[in-house]
Amino acid sequence: MQNGSRHSTTSQERGQSASAPDCALSDVVAGRLRGDQSVSRRPAVLIVSSIQLDPPTHGNRARNRALVAALRRAGCQVHYLFWSTSADEAYPDEAMRTLVDSGEIVRARAPRPVRNVQRLARNIAHALGKTTCLPAAAWWMLSADRWTSTLCPSPLLARVNELLSTQRFDAVIASYSNLGPVAAVARAHGALAIIDTHDVLSDRAEAIRMSQIFPSGTILTAAQEAQLLAHADLVLAIQSREARVLAPMVGASRVMLVEHGMGLPVVHPMRQHGEPTLTLIASDNKQNEHGCAWFLAEVWPRVLERLPNAMLEVHGPLSRRAVCHGSRVLARGIAADLASVYADATVCINPIRAGSGLKIKSVEAMSHARALVTTSVGADGLLPSMADACVVADDAAVFADACVELLANPARAAELGRRAREACAQRFAAETVFAPLIARIRSHACMNVPQS
Repeated sequence: MQNGSRHSTTSQERGQSASAPDCALSDVVAGRLRGDQSVSRRPAVLIVSSIQLDPPTHGNRARNRALVAALRRAGCQVHYLFWSTSADEAYPDEAMRTLVDSGEIVRARAPRPVRNVQRLARNIAHALGKTTCLPAAAWWMLSADRWTSTLCPSPLLARVNELLSTQRFDAVIASYSNLGPVAAVARAHGALAIIDTHDVLSDRAEAIRMSQIFPSGTILTAAQEAQLLAHADLVLAIQSREARVLAPMVGASRVMLVEHGMGLPVVHPMRQHGEPTLTLIASDNKQNEHGCAWFLAEVWPRVLERLPNAMLEVHGPLSRRAVCHGSRVLARGIAADLASVYADATVCINPIRAGSGLKIKSVEAMSHARALVTTSVGADGLLPSMADACVVADDAAVFADACVELLANPARAAELGRRAREACAQRFAAETVFAPLIARIRSHACMNVPQS
């Protein structure tokens, strides 16, 4: 697929924002009687994202896949514009053909001098941040993204503008706050401009700073993030705490809580293990590496002391990192079928200790009816309503105790998993989670009917 080329592959706290009137059935009927086909046409949605849809190895990929699926089930046409920063990354055409109505790729990478300067500055911030000699303001100055080419490059904006100039889109959804300029272009063309934050990036950056993790990914100050989000008509928060954080940034009327909607997966009976086994499934971001390192250094020795035959299996991109090695640790790689991984799992862990957003891998494990032991960061956005559906522990000894107790008592692990799945069914049903967003898009499509 060529840069910028058009490549068709045809194939209780929600809805906090101020709601526009929905398109009433009577309006549609009246429009059809007048012969006004535009009233009853399928809403068209453009999604602009640096997130691939396949394979679903990362939480943000699962989020976007669920969003695309919900929009298409609701009758929307979805065009997916993927921004790749890799010169050789190929968009998976077969996945596009299956998951979206049409899609394309734009390749745009920051110039090498910019990348080198940013890397050097962040290396300095990371090295000095481990000492007491670097003030917080200096860390932010060194770490924060300052270049358009790293936040929202001009080739991407040009392609968005071209698409909106030549095709009719009722809504544009941009992934993450750094794509705020995409929302500005969308508004200029009369489309409903939506930013799906996934995470509050400034909160994520502060958690990275406080935990002395290398500042990777998009780093924004709160002021930068507020300025970028100001371009949007609607800002989506993935969990309620972040909705409260975003409200003062852009105004509460423009924030909508849209958690991670999902269909419940088929639950496979637990396979019997010869050895008690913990399962960790994670992407390879720095926060997951940091959490895994803590678990292996502080928790795992305590587990092995009491259960010497216990095993830890690590799946997903994280398993390729050097941190995932140690006594009785198996790095399994990326599984073609996650269902089979969960079928083998008795107890899942998510030892993440810094981050933001909703930990979709926590939700995923619970939806598969597997017992989950995690930290307060891994449970962020789940509590208090799901407090009895997982075990939350920040202390290494308490975390180890929970793992040992569940591994030694499969019946209790199964019961915790059953409660977890029931809680997911009640809270994360896609039809409920995405309904306010879809209603808002439909309403805008109805009000945005071109005059004949």
